[in-house]
Amino acid sequence: MCFSPEASLSAGLVLLPAEACALSLAERIDRRYLPLAAIPLIFGIQQLCEAVAWVGIRRGNHF
Repeated sequence: MCFSPEASLSAGLVLLPAEACALSLAERIDRRYLPLAAIPLIFGIQQLCEAVAWVGIRRGNHF
């Protein structure tokens, strides 16, 4: 998102429960949809990592 650590953390925390719902639906409907349903997990993890990076940058850790 590149706005703030709060925005990235919020997006990550919203995407992870959406992932659980998507995987549950894909498993019930057709297991072939599981790879497609896993996409919110990838973006959720990315957003949480971005939030950690934001916190590090604000503390002066420019890795």
